[in-house]
Amino acid sequence: MTRLINSKLFYFLLIIFSWTAVLGETYPAFNLSDWPDDFKKQLFSAAPELENTKFTEQQLNSLLKRLSENLNFTQLSIAEKDYQLFLIGSINSTIQSIELRNVMAIPNDEAKEILSLQLDEANIESKVNLQIEKLLNEYRNRGYRKTTATFSYENLQTGQRKLIIQINEGPRTKIISTQIIGMDPDINDSVNRTLFWKFSGKPLTDENIKKINVYLRQEMNRRGFYLTSVPQPQIRLNTTDEEARLTYMLEKTQGFEIKIEGQKHFSQVYLLNDVLHLDQFSTTEVNVGSELTEKLKTFYLENGFSDFNSTYIENKVNNKITVTIILMEGPLVKIHDVRFQGQFSKEESAYVNLFYELSSQQVQDKVFIKSDVELAVQNLITYLQNEGFVLAKVNRIGYQIDRSQPDKVDLIFNIEEGPQLEIEKISIEGNRYLNTEAIQTILRIQLGAKISLSQFEANLAKLKNTYMEKGFLEMHYKNDQIGQFNEVSKNSILTYSSDLQKLSINIKIEEGPQIRVNSITLIGNVLTHNKLILTELDFEVGHILTPQKIDESVSRLQKTGHFSTIDITTLEANSDVKERSVIVKVTERQPGVLTTGIGVTNENDYTFHGYLGAAYRNIGGWGRGLSLRGEGSYNPSQLKFLEYKATIGYLEPYLFETRARFRINYTTSRYVSDINIRKQTIANTATWAVEQDFTSHITGIWDIYSISNFVDAGITHDDEVKYGYGRQDLVIASTGPTVDFDYRDNLLNPQKGSLSRLNLEFSASALGNSNVDNFVRANAETTLYSPVLLRRGVPVFVWANSFKVGYIKDLDDRNQGIPFDKRGFALGGRSTIRGFPTKDIFPSSSTSSAYPLPANYRLMATSSYQLVKSEFRIPLFSKQEMSIGIFYDGGRVLIENFELGDTWRDSVGIGFRYNTPVGPLNLEYAKELDRKETEDDGAFHLSVGVF
Repeated sequence: MTRLINSKLFYFLLIIFSWTAVLGETYPAFNLSDWPDDFKKQLFSAAPELENTKFTEQQLNSLLKRLSENLNFTQLSIAEKDYQLFLIGSINSTIQSIELRNVMAIPNDEAKEILSLQLDEANIESKVNLQIEKLLNEYRNRGYRKTTATFSYENLQTGQRKLIIQINEGPRTKIISTQIIGMDPDINDSVNRTLFWKFSGKPLTDENIKKINVYLRQEMNRRGFYLTSVPQPQIRLNTTDEEARLTYMLEKTQGFEIKIEGQKHFSQVYLLNDVLHLDQFSTTEVNVGSELTEKLKTFYLENGFSDFNSTYIENKVNNKITVTIILMEGPLVKIHDVRFQGQFSKEESAYVNLFYELSSQQVQDKVFIKSDVELAVQNLITYLQNEGFVLAKVNRIGYQIDRSQPDKVDLIFNIEEGPQLEIEKISIEGNRYLNTEAIQTILRIQLGAKISLSQFEANLAKLKNTYMEKGFLEMHYKNDQIGQFNEVSKNSILTYSSDLQKLSINIKIEEGPQIRVNSITLIGNVLTHNKLILTELDFEVGHILTPQKIDESVSRLQKTGHFSTIDITTLEANSDVKERSVIVKVTERQPGVLTTGIGVTNENDYTFHGYLGAAYRNIGGWGRGLSLRGEGSYNPSQLKFLEYKATIGYLEPYLFETRARFRINYTTSRYVSDINIRKQTIANTATWAVEQDFTSHITGIWDIYSISNFVDAGITHDDEVKYGYGRQDLVIASTGPTVDFDYRDNLLNPQKGSLSRLNLEFSASALGNSNVDNFVRANAETTLYSPVLLRRGVPVFVWANSFKVGYIKDLDDRNQGIPFDKRGFALGGRSTIRGFPTKDIFPSSSTSSAYPLPANYRLMATSSYQLVKSEFRIPLFSKQEMSIGIFYDGGRVLIENFELGDTWRDSVGIGFRYNTPVGPLNLEYAKELDRKETEDDGAFHLSVGVF
């Protein structure tokens, strides 16, 4: 019996041993007592199985991996002691926020943008120092020469801390005096007086010193002292560094006066100021005449005066040398004809067009400049080589000038195209997602076909985009060089035969993984909730990630207005990992905004405008917005009446957890609704609307319900008596959709694209109308921006065309009608047809109007309007602070059963725009076409400022 028991025990122990061998050794529970309590919560949240009492080796390895991925450990391991497990590691603290302290001279949000320090960079002290130096440079540029900064870290909880940057701005150094010495007393006194008025009280900055240097250079040159150099100033600071005295030590030199004679094609003022730039000219050469003559020679030769010659004479009078430059311009040689001879496949006219397209602007203007013509020919050969004619050459360039017309030249080019490259071999490697046939279709290549190298290169980019649109964000070509016909490279996609008539295509594709979103991590949003950002993203976990989705996400986040920078990347970039962690980094803007604006227009002689607005755009971090805005206008000349408008609005950005926005606005206003009969209107309007961005370009808006109460009365009671009308009360309630299509390249200064809007309004007594018939009203408008005559990729001018139409119809027969001044159409004035002053707006209640309507006219049938505006906008400088526009405006208003006679009215005019520190200056003049007897010839429209 004992032997039997021992036998059973043996087999039992053998089975236990066998299972232990299969399952592996087990380990005891974890002891986490050494870790802080707040971090224990993060540990258990990342790995709940830490509370288990036993672990296998496989479980421990999995646990280590999960903790390393989800928590910010610099190193992590497991140790066993006294039958307990311990986590051994160190935590790399993450920066949760960046705080700037004692920043007063620069707005806090602007200082953060200048600092441009990302949260994941804030742990790197060298990076923090580098970005702080950028901020200190900005302080120095604003006159704070002694600004210093220190930084420290404040622990928030285990593994999390805050970066604190302490700014000591110090005093702002101001220029209290600027003077020159060394010139004649009268010059010293005159220049010093101007320096005092121009720069006294200005901050001591590099920019202001540069302005002073420019001014002094201009003043010396205006007096002819081109040899007098302008050195850097001696700067003396007071003991507090708040005051600076600048002294310029100038040396009096020989004075000159420059004159030009013999000019015919250019004015003397243009040659002196815009060619020689005498206001900026300085030299150390005593022979000023020789240097200026060479500049003029270069200018004339570059502008087609191939026979130009010049000389100069000097005459000294009263210690000043007068340099007279005598010009012998010769004829301006123009290109009369361009001809191509030789062997080529295109029509000769096609080559002539190509020649001009590849030429300089002067040659395009038919001005003959030999060097520019030769350069255009080189560009033409390069173009042909890119088209596959690698043996193309120009055998001869001929210039023919008729002696009877020495100012005209014929250009004759003898060209030899040679054969176009033919595809001899195609090899495509590494493609798995797209088959070879599909790739050849995209690249538009096949054996024996002719090939254009430039088109092939464009198709390679198209193939790459095709891959990226399918989620292969890291697709690239292993042999990434196109290959030149005169070079040999192992890394080339194209190789050429020895006779340069055939080529082989060898494409080595590295597709990379098709990337899907495994997780999304948000960085930088301190105030804004994660859910807001996740809602705006155009991708979710499990989605294939594409450039279009990334761009759309960035665009949506930018449109919220909550972020100044947005960057979307993947954590495992350039790896074989398919399931990626997407990192969304943002920099938040200050949610509070205060805006003001003032301006003046010449409306009704002159009218002052102003506004004050305040908004908080991210209440509670959920994107909710509250805004207040007050506007006012006052005309002291004719009306002497204060118009105002106050609006309060609330925005709920994610209605029912969707991208739909819910908006409530309430507006109260008082304005002149009919200047001809001096009628004022007091209006109170409440609107409930839902908005939805269908894409980054298309937005839908539905005014669920809008109700407006209007009270019409005279500005004074005497006005009502004089013009025969009385007080009226009415209510208009409506509903309807609006769709916006915005494809402009720039919101403030568009140069291409379009902006369109469709709107429909339905109003009925069932909605709350009072003293108004039911009606339907529709509006449609579009503005097209077209760049014209591109020069180096920049349009010479922009052609803007706007088309607007509208329609309104009375829907019942209660004979209350539709108040025309509230919902009808009128044209004329700065915003519609320029050239028509306020009194000529049509149709109107003015008895002198060419299209008079009864006072308080009510529409009983239908009305419509059409408006066309076309304008050429020409920037005068590259930065486009100043521009002019030539425009045509035309339109008409039609009213059923109301004869308006000649309904189409239009005007032409010219406008000037200049961006000033207080807002844009707009000056426009338009002349009425087909003017009526009671109307003015035209009108100026002037506005200055922002309002």
